[in-house]
This record gives sequence, C-alpha cells and structure tokens, in this order.
Amino acid sequence: MAAVISIVESGRYVIAAASPQPGITVAATILDLLDRRPKIAGWDWIIDVRCAYQQATPSEIDQIAAAFNRATSRQGFVIYVSEDPASHDRCAMIAPKFRNRCFLVAHTLSSAKLLLPRIMPSI
Repeated sequence: MAAVISIVESGRYVIAAASPQPGITVAATILDLLDRRPKIAGWDWIIDVRCAYQQATPSEIDQIAAAFNRATSRQGFVIYVSEDPASHDRCAMIAPKFRNRCFLVAHTLSSAKLLLPRIMPSI
C-alpha cells in the first residue's frame, strides 16, 4: 500500500502520510510524485511518519534532497509528524543535504499545519 498524498494547491504544500502496511514506502511515493510534478518539490511539505512501516533509505533521502534542491531557491519547510523523540536528531542529520530547507518536528498533523508559513496578501 502506498503512502497517502494530499496536494494543497492553494497553500502550496504537500502532505505525505505513511502507511502502516508493508509495500510502497512514503519515500518511494514522494519520489514518484516528484517525477510526475517536479515543481512541487519547491513547496512546503508535511511528512507524517507516525505509522511508517519502514524508514527511508539513505539513497531515497539523497534522491529526495536532489529533487528538492533542483526545484527551489527560496526558503522551504519540511515538517515531520512523529512522536518519536529521535525524529529531531534524524532531521538534524539529513538537513545538510537540503539547501534552503528548514526541518521541524510536530506531534500531530494539526500542529504541523500551524507551523507552515502563512502567505500574506499584498496591500
């Protein structure tokens, strides 16, 4: 079973939620989506790994970082939803691979959404 992807066009962010079932990982699902829509790599991302059956491999992380790095020159956010205290350390380890990305960790999807930057309308 693949991860569940929600694309929020109006907010320019993507939510990727891991599946608790063995099968296609959230990382593989993200890579497939980035192959089809490379520009959304420049958007903000919420990655919910609370139910992940399997973690991303170092190769998958490198491929995702390369896609994100090609897509944007502006500051972007990746917010992991996890209750695992080690998530902060994992984010700190992979963050240097990503240019112009701020990594955050939230415990719930609703709190992750609150961490997304707001786009202010011009006056």
